[in-house]
Order: sequence, then C-alpha cells, then structure tokens
Amino acid sequence: MKKILLMIIMGLPLIVLSQTPVPGGPVSGTWDLAGSPYMVNGEIHIPETATLQIEAGVEVRFTGWYKLNVFGSLMAEGSQVNQILFTANDPASHWHGIRFIENEATSVLDYCIVQYGQTVLNNNMLQFPDNAGGGIMIHKSLDADITISNSIIQYNEAWWGGGIDMWESRVTIDNCDIVNNDAEIGGGVDLINYSEATITGCNIADNQANIQAGGITIQVQCQLEMSESTISNNYSNGKGGGILSSNGCTLNLNNNTISYNSSGTGGGGLYIESPSANGLILESNLIVKNSATYGGGIFIEDCQSYATFSDNTIVFNSAQINGGGLSVNGDSDPMISSNILYFNDVAGVIHQIVITSVNSTPLFSYCDIQGGDDGITGIGDPGGYDYCIDEDPLFVNSMNDDYNLSWTDYPDTNSTMSPCIDKGCPAPLPGPDGTCNDIGVYEYFQVLDVPEAIPPISYSQTSFLAFWTEAYGALWYELDVAEDTYFNTLVYNSIIVNGTDYLVEGLDFNTEYYYRVRSANAALLSGNSNTMGNDIIIRTRENFLSEPLIYSMNGKVKVEISDKDHNPIDLQIYDLSGRLIQNHRIQSGSNTINLNLSNQIIIIKVLIEGKAYQQKLFIP
Repeated sequence: MKKILLMIIMGLPLIVLSQTPVPGGPVSGTWDLAGSPYMVNGEIHIPETATLQIEAGVEVRFTGWYKLNVFGSLMAEGSQVNQILFTANDPASHWHGIRFIENEATSVLDYCIVQYGQTVLNNNMLQFPDNAGGGIMIHKSLDADITISNSIIQYNEAWWGGGIDMWESRVTIDNCDIVNNDAEIGGGVDLINYSEATITGCNIADNQANIQAGGITIQVQCQLEMSESTISNNYSNGKGGGILSSNGCTLNLNNNTISYNSSGTGGGGLYIESPSANGLILESNLIVKNSATYGGGIFIEDCQSYATFSDNTIVFNSAQINGGGLSVNGDSDPMISSNILYFNDVAGVIHQIVITSVNSTPLFSYCDIQGGDDGITGIGDPGGYDYCIDEDPLFVNSMNDDYNLSWTDYPDTNSTMSPCIDKGCPAPLPGPDGTCNDIGVYEYFQVLDVPEAIPPISYSQTSFLAFWTEAYGALWYELDVAEDTYFNTLVYNSIIVNGTDYLVEGLDFNTEYYYRVRSANAALLSGNSNTMGNDIIIRTRENFLSEPLIYSMNGKVKVEISDKDHNPIDLQIYDLSGRLIQNHRIQSGSNTINLNLSNQIIIIKVLIEGKAYQQKLFIP
C-alpha cells in the first residue's frame, strides 16, 4: 500500500510539469504535444509579423476570460485522430475566443475544436467587436487568407455570431460542424459589412438566436457562397431560423440541406431581403420541415428578377399565418424554375405560396406545385406559370427524410415513375444522366440499357448486316468489329449508328469477324453487348457465286452479289400479286435500286447463269 502511494506521489510532479503556463502578452513559435496542455493565464496575441504553430493533439486551455488576438499567422493543424482543442479550463467561466483583427496573413485552423467562448452579451456598438464572435471573430481582414476546415465550433455565446462572426473579412469554411452556439443575432455564423465567405460541406445545427437567424445572418453587402452543407435545428425568435440575408448581400446556395429550423417571425429556413444585383442564387437545395409565423420554408422581400431559384425541393414546411413553403413580398420578381413545392402548410392546412404585394410577379416554370396555380395565393399574381405540373412527386420515403424521386418499375414508364422525372426543362439533354432534367434537388439517375447484338441473317463475301436490340435511354450506338474475340485487332472502332442495324463493308473473303455494340447518349455510355463466351461471330463467304445480300435502306433496295466471272445479272421486282414492277440489269458487286414505294412488301428475284434467288422484302 505504501509502495502504491509513493508511486502516486512521485507521479504528481510529472503531471504538473507536463503543463505549460502561458502568461499574457505576445506568443509565437511552436506549441508542441509534449508541452500540452498550454494553460493561458492572460490575454495573448500573435504579433503582426509572427507565426504561432500548434501541433496536432495540443490542448489550449484559458484559465479566465482571456482572448487570443491574431495579428499575424495562426497555423493550428490537427488531424482526424488528434484534434487541437481551444477551450475554457472551466466551461462555466468561459474565455473570449480567437480573434483575427485587421489581419493580412495566412492562417489555418484544421481539425480543431473551439468551444465555450463568450463575448460581451449586449448590443452596444461601442463594445463592438468585443461583443461579436463567441468562438471566432474575424474583423477587418479582407486581405487575409483564413481557412477553417474539419473543425467543430460549439457551445459558444455572443451578441453577434455565436459560433463565428465576420466584419469586413474573407474566410473559407470547409467540412465543419458549427453546432449548439447561442447569440442574439446569427446563432451559428454572422456575416456583416462587405464580408465574403465560402462555406462547403458544413453542418450548421442546433444553434439559437433570440432576435435574428439561428443559423447564419448575412448583412450589409456581404457575399456568401455555400454548398454541400447541412443547416438544421436552428432557432431564432426573430427572422430567419436557418439563414438571414439582408441589405445588398450576395448569396449563392448550392446543394445544401436546410431543415428543422424555426423562426418566431419570418423565414423558418431562409429570410432574404434586398439582395445585391445578380446576388441571389438558390440551386439544388433541400429545404424541408422548417417553421415560422410566415414563410415557413423561405421568406423573400425586394428580390428582383436577377434572383433565381432552380432545382430545389421545398417540402413539409409550416407557417402560422401564410406562405407555408414560400412567402414573396415587396418588389420581388424571382425566376423560379424546376422546383418542387409540395406538402407545405399554414396552420395545418395545405398551402404552398403566398404573394403579398401587387408589385411582386415571380415567374414559375417547370415546377411541381401542389394545387397548381391555385396553390399560389395572395394579392399579387405570378409573372408567368409555364409548363408546371401538380402531381405527387412520389418520394422514395419522405417519412424517413428520403426525398429522392422513385421509379419502382424503371424503365417502364408507368404509374410508378415520379412525374417529376424528365419534366424539369425545355431542352432534351441538360440533366446529369443525359436525359431531360428532373424537377427538384435530386436527379433520378437513369442508366443506359445494354443492347443485345443479334447474329446477322444476311452476309456476303465482303460484308454483313449487323443487328442489335433497342436500348432504353440510348440516342445512338457505337459499333466495334474485330478479327479476334478480345477485340484487340479492330476493323471498325466506335462507329456511330443512329439505328439498330449497320452494314459492315470492306471485309476480306472467307474471314471470321466479331462485333459488339454499346448504347450512348450525351452523358452516358453503356457496357458492351455480348461478352466473351457469347460473342457474335460471322465468317464472310468465299469468293465464288453465292446468294446475294438483299436489304432495304432509306426507300432503296441494296443488292450485293459476287461473281468472279462477272456474268450479267437480272434483278426483277414483283408485288405480292406476282405483277412485275421493275426489271434491272446489274453487275457483280454492290448495286442500289431506287424505288417509289413505301410501306409495302415486295418480292426480289435475282437471276444469273440460269439460277434464281428469291426474297421477300418490306419497304418501310
């Protein structure tokens, strides 16, 4: 027992020695794992010309309400296994966050955790920026190169921007979790005054704001480009549960999920007001199960015709007063195309869109809107309602949040095919699978069927007529002909064919050939037909008088016959009653006979050296 106690006592100094105390003042150099945790005992800063490098796995613990001000470069690069932790040593006491101030340097936070930061919790602008950016504040740093990636920003508090706040700054945020942060305005992220942010692949969830935008606020001519992110479970007592954008901002949202957010006033998912010219693009977003007093999914005001909404799925959102899915207000004329607006409600009653101003004339095209044009209410009227449908979009499983379009009996075009498939555009081939674009955020990716090659029924000494089955989704076919089953020695390589047959010519006498075919369209190429073991094999005829190859093509009769002695050959054409229609003298080789016939069956007779060959032929 004494021995164990002695070991514990001897171990205590080692624990103490493993900590590195950091007094207030300038910091730079390298904080390595051996010195972790670094116990910050006062306000610290990285000087303008200095760099602080923090190694993977290091913990930086603030023992009081102190800041890390970054005037130079902060390189905190952790790993997926060994993240870097910035935290309050006592979470109840907080610390004052990481603050980039008038910065022009390169800084990286990669695989970091920033938590329990807190700013001044009031709206006095005299205390700005001390009351902004509970976890991270980036202030007047448009010339800086700041990247925050693979990081967690959580449990931070501020008046502006609980997780991250930007003022006249530029930042890239990639693959981060910004969660469980609180603020009065912008619970997760706040962009103010000409800031620019690119946000990709982030989860912005469970943040709260008491006045505006539980997830993200964008104010005063800021620019946000966001893609592949999830914005969910945020709450605002005011405007914009997920995102609020106002006063000349540029907003480009692409391929994001905005869900389960709520607002005490307008815009459960998005509240967008007065964007800049060419400054509002919402493309390929899922906006689902958000709630607000008005504009359960989206609230827009004073959004001119340069605003575009395309390929979004806006479903199962709720409002208390109007605009279950979308509320259009002020002077707004957005272009709304290829969107699904379905299953949204107002106070439990199905309702999709409200236009609250006669000055608003949104243009709807190629959309699926529940209730059709009757699903659009209010005192304003659409500027257009073109090629829209009103049919259940047939999601795969909306009960489990799967909003992909279903097609149980693909490729049969029956009732199991979502009506939104191939209905999202006027042009034939803008979709990623080469077919017409689908309505909504998710494309039903149509694969191309593989055609089946069929052995030819007609062949001669130097040619054969290749056949194959029609393949669903094909716009053309590619044909290969080879002299070996491995298709190493190609005679014809990727010949483009617009039908299901092709005359292969110019071959050698008495030679074995193989052929295969693929289906294709603008985006897809199928596999090859008839793999090894089931190859199509043809052997051309020897070079002596044989049966002619007879077929029709484009209203003409083609006759190929080989006669080494070049005897005169007679070609006779009869109708089914036996009446002679035409009589021709042809030569050995390839012959073309023009016909003034269509949709008829004729009888072809070829006579040479007293021998006669006869064949029925359909002329389409």
